[in-house]
Amino acid sequence: MKLREFYEFSVEKGMDVDLRGRDGIAKYLAEIKDEYEKLAGKEKEDFDGERLWNPFGDTRIVCGDPETEVQRMLVGIEITGQEMLLAAELSRRGRQIDLLFGHHSTCLARSTAHAGDIMCLQVNMMVEDGVPIHQAEKIIATDIGTHERPENYQHPVVAELLGLAVIGIHTPTDNYGMFHLRAQVAQQKPQKVGELVEMLEKIPECAAAVKARTSHRPKALVGGPKDSLGKIHYCLTGGWNPTGTAFRKIAEAGVGTSVMVAATDEHKKIAQEFHMNIVRFPHYPFDSVGMNLLLDDARKRWPFEVVACSNFTRVER
Repeated sequence: MKLREFYEFSVEKGMDVDLRGRDGIAKYLAEIKDEYEKLAGKEKEDFDGERLWNPFGDTRIVCGDPETEVQRMLVGIEITGQEMLLAAELSRRGRQIDLLFGHHSTCLARSTAHAGDIMCLQVNMMVEDGVPIHQAEKIIATDIGTHERPENYQHPVVAELLGLAVIGIHTPTDNYGMFHLRAQVAQQKPQKVGELVEMLEKIPECAAAVKARTSHRPKALVGGPKDSLGKIHYCLTGGWNPTGTAFRKIAEAGVGTSVMVAATDEHKKIAQEFHMNIVRFPHYPFDSVGMNLLLDDARKRWPFEVVACSNFTRVER
């Protein structure tokens, strides 16, 4: 398997499980193309051409030759200088690492190309929950600006100095994880908060991380075990948690329970005000679910070895 093939495969599979559907993504990419064709001079020269086919602004080859043959990859949720040194040392000891696959793009600034291409998905999530589209679009357009800030560019420099190939894949695997959880909820039909928490506890990545004491347990952050779930909002993709403004609109739309990997005090206060529940799906186990599903699908096509590190729990299905 070549690095380029894994990259393209990840984008394609991420689109397959995207809330917008293939038609919605095609429309979004067409809008990006229209924007590009209106540019001229330096703006057109500097345009990131990958945006014309890749709708995920947090998924890129960070460094390395796209034609690199990958037989073994080091996979972690946060890939930083430590993991890069680990890859170099494993290779030195005879366990060649051909690629580092990181999930959180805040550790790999070059894989966070465009916040707008990440957070636009939150519009669809809000509309699905009942927020009018004109409100959702304006709120998210404002919120995008809060994430257009410099990230850590030094980690990729370390990888380049060590001659390592690195890829950052975020929204595609979060899409996988959310798609999987929604399917599990549809199949098992939990009605109460406690039933949903118990269901999350049985997910292999959660159970393994809790047993190893590397993660919190699934937990109701707001609400009790006998409280009815009502309409569920899955706050599990779209790059970042909704801001307080967005979350308030979601609450006003009548959502009964929000499933999140983390919640701020503001989220909790809004949930209490609107008599909502918040259920925590622990962050690293959730990330691991989506990454595992992508890796499983990729390994059906190509034989390669996965070495887990940095809070990633490998589970094969």
